[in-house]
Amino acid sequence: MGLTAGPPTGPVAVAFKEWAGVADALAGGRQSIILRKGGIDEGPAGFAPEHPAFWLYPTWTHQASQGLKPGAPIPEAPATGVVPLPGLAVVEGLHRVDDPGRLDALAGLTAWSLDTVLQRYHYRGPGLWVLRVRVWVPSVPAAVAERAEYAGCRSWVPLAEVPAAGGFRPAMGDAAFDAEGRALVEVLGQPGDRRG
Repeated sequence: MGLTAGPPTGPVAVAFKEWAGVADALAGGRQSIILRKGGIDEGPAGFAPEHPAFWLYPTWTHQASQGLKPGAPIPEAPATGVVPLPGLAVVEGLHRVDDPGRLDALAGLTAWSLDTVLQRYHYRGPGLWVLRVRVWVPSVPAAVAERAEYAGCRSWVPLAEVPAAGGFRPAMGDAAFDAEGRALVEVLGQPGDRRG
């Protein structure tokens, strides 16, 4: 499972929208995958990891506490006008899940409840994307000003201003990240393996 050398050295001017509870789990080192069906604006092809690195952009739109596992923390919504960016994610691999028999094991690797995983899998036809990421947390919290063009049901948000950040640390330690990667391969095979 090779580990990334570190966060990107150059500026990252794109963010990825995710439920605040899941973004918190990623930045808190409690998970290393993102489950995605695709946003409304992404067309018939659905979701694709268009960017090798991106900021986590937490959203409270459509999020319901019942969509997460019992006891999963959900950060409070920030003051209007500011969006916190809790971490910088680097893509490590992409899996496509077409076998519903793998969903129970997959749910063990995410803050989503099994019901949420099943609902997303079956929504608009069977299948689900699993994006494995290494998340890096800046020593000084990053944030961007909320803008009208950031709104809407889309995955990717081009940022008008690049957050100033540095002093990154991994959200999940090397040993835990490697173990999660092995668990994911056990459930889904190698990235790009269509058996799952």
